[in-house]
Amino acid sequence: MKSEPRLRRTGVSASTAKCLFAVCVFIFAAQPVFSWGREGHIIVNEGAIRNLPYGMVFFVKNINFINKHVMDPDLRKSEDPDEGVRHWIDMEYFGSFPYRDIFNFKNPPVEQDYEERSGKLPWAIVEVLGELTAAMENTEKKKILFLSADLGHYVGDGGNPLHTTENYDGQWSGNQGIHGRFESELIKRYSSVVKIDSFSVVYVKDPLNFVLEYLIESNSRVSRILKADNNACWEPGIYDDYYYDRMWNELEELTNTCFQKASFVFACLLYTARIDSGTFKWK
Repeated sequence: MKSEPRLRRTGVSASTAKCLFAVCVFIFAAQPVFSWGREGHIIVNEGAIRNLPYGMVFFVKNINFINKHVMDPDLRKSEDPDEGVRHWIDMEYFGSFPYRDIFNFKNPPVEQDYEERSGKLPWAIVEVLGELTAAMENTEKKKILFLSADLGHYVGDGGNPLHTTENYDGQWSGNQGIHGRFESELIKRYSSVVKIDSFSVVYVKDPLNFVLEYLIESNSRVSRILKADNNACWEPGIYDDYYYDRMWNELEELTNTCFQKASFVFACLLYTARIDSGTFKWK
């Protein structure tokens, strides 16, 4: 979800900018809430946990709890005004593809003078990973499960390419509404046929760089989603079964890749937290 507007510098006074910002916040509050549906996040969770090493069977035993709470970060958006920005990253803020300038930011960019907002997704993932590692060090089982659900949610959001671009809803390319059509309706219709292949987890030495590479790769799929939307829409504004069947035909491989990669990243981060904690040995 994009929970806050981004305003570019226009040379207006600070008071005028504040007024404009307030108006934009009010308008934007009416925009739809975007996130993988529960079905999508569960696909990521189960794909990740199914491929964890046997020594992490604790997560297998508690998959239902993690799935139950995987949408908690979305629920917090209504209570915490700073939560929404943690679910996305506008890569264009960092130049042009492949956005190498983003590697200069070990922390989220400082937002000043109503500059365009960049989003904080990668740093949110790393922050939760640190909290999860600490919870494992202290063997706080319930906290481990809640933080694992949060981590899976944020990583899952990053698997949707439209969470990595300013053109998140096709509003600049004539694809208005594509976010919901791709992320929610398409997945609701075809979640049962999404396939996550088995994989081996790896230890992540530099979590931030690992996550940034993941999000840059995710962003590389945006144009294919927009193209498929154009090809599938036989009549402007008509999004019927025919449209979604054509969308799936074009995007089945891409969608499976999105979920496959998200599951891999989530599993590797869980494994990394376990290794770094040093004491998480119970089952």
